[in-house]
Amino acid sequence: MKKTLSLILAMLMVLSTMSCLTVTSLGADDVLTEVEENDTADTAQEIEANEKYIGSMYKDSDVDWYKFTNAKDYFTVDFGPEDKTDETSRWDVTIYDSEMEKLSENNDQNRFSTTKLAYTGEFYICVKYDYRNFAYAFKINTFEDALRESEYNDVNTDADLIETDKLYIGEINKYNDKADWYKFETDKDYFTVDFGPND
Repeated sequence: MKKTLSLILAMLMVLSTMSCLTVTSLGADDVLTEVEENDTADTAQEIEANEKYIGSMYKDSDVDWYKFTNAKDYFTVDFGPEDKTDETSRWDVTIYDSEMEKLSENNDQNRFSTTKLAYTGEFYICVKYDYRNFAYAFKINTFEDALRESEYNDVNTDADLIETDKLYIGEINKYNDKADWYKFETDKDYFTVDFGPND
């Protein structure tokens, strides 16, 4: 059954603030797993964007490589422990282009989300164990150019109907514009919302 949800973004005492948000729907059956051996770039596991993957290190010297293609305008990577209560595990995660040039490097991290990477083509993700050896989870999110909110969406009855897995840009554009409302539908088991400044 589809569920309709409303999302309110309220910012007080702000005259003009621009922000962006993405709603990602995920289901329990959407999780895929790492396939060994994928210890080098040449043996990198080919993965699909917009799918959640779980991997683990079976020895201290293990390195996990993944390869994917992005044909959209840009992509981001969300990474963290598979166990959401794990606050101590650490990994070193590097993203490379097809020429092995570093695009993003996150060392000694428990969890992170990359900034928007405006590249298309073939890419690699390299994961190294840093501290403790628990399972990790990650997802590559790909996006078209951002979509804009439509005013007026200041009350829940005028909420913008948005789609999941797309980036939206909104703005609190006047003193009495105290809230932007959005609504969306999902038939997945759960969802996440990424929100931040439009930088």
